[in-house]
Amino acid sequence: MTGRVRGVSFNAGDQWHAGLQQGMLALAQRARQVDGHPPFNDQMLVDLRNGAADSVIVADPSGQTIGAAAARGSLFELVVDPAQRGNGIGTRLGRASLRRLLDQGERVAQTWAHGTLEPAQRLASALHMERSREIHVMVLDPRPHTPAHPNATDVLIRESTLTAEQMARLNHAAFSTDPDQGSLTTDDIRARMREPWFHPQGLLVASSRAGLPVGYCWVKAEPDSTEGEIYALGLVPEARGKGIGRALLDAGIDALRAQGRTHIILYVDGANAAAIMLYQRRGFHVSSTDTQYTIRSARIEP
Repeated sequence: MTGRVRGVSFNAGDQWHAGLQQGMLALAQRARQVDGHPPFNDQMLVDLRNGAADSVIVADPSGQTIGAAAARGSLFELVVDPAQRGNGIGTRLGRASLRRLLDQGERVAQTWAHGTLEPAQRLASALHMERSREIHVMVLDPRPHTPAHPNATDVLIRESTLTAEQMARLNHAAFSTDPDQGSLTTDDIRARMREPWFHPQGLLVASSRAGLPVGYCWVKAEPDSTEGEIYALGLVPEARGKGIGRALLDAGIDALRAQGRTHIILYVDGANAAAIMLYQRRGFHVSSTDTQYTIRSARIEP
């Protein structure tokens, strides 16, 4: 590879097609194999597949995608082919993305550095972006554990029978202060239910004796993988501190192990001390950290 660039193209969400998707997802997979971390979060991938995100593509002279950025709202994420790094492609993508967000009237722009790798830190510095948030990736110790006693929680945990609309309301009540998870819409829930990893048995809901949903645990098991993820675990405020979270977590872990998953992970906001303590007591430890970087429009270079 010579690092030559054929051109940069902007593609609005409604211009997203199979060719672009294939090139972008193949690039993301190459990067993940080298970095050990995905370059795009799940929401961005869902948005790209459904034409709800914009993209900036960098191609080499042969037409192969060697760099790409995706944006929705004030957030953008980018990836550069591992064989093409150090050629300024990341900086070019970052600046193009920031200018695009500025032109759209965004006053603040954010990006995620998954794994907080050194190249991503240098890029954020070059773009004058500052650290604003951390998400920890936690991994479960494989040693046996003693599950929480289900009767101690005074709730019933079972496979969800809620509609997408009801799940969206429960999710919002559980994550009302979370800017990412709490903003999921009914359409977002439906989109996740169409993902290849979704299985109804992996969406568990805790209900009170009165039959009211008070929390849920959603697990993710990608096909042809030994890894499983506690994708989301949330409780409505009045259900917290009663052992329900621990019971849901154990139910989620059991569901993943029943699907043959031996490597179990989860993501947690670095500021959520209560959740981190729950996961540590259950046998999870921090494996890596994703960092969000932020810049205000006044600092974006024209």
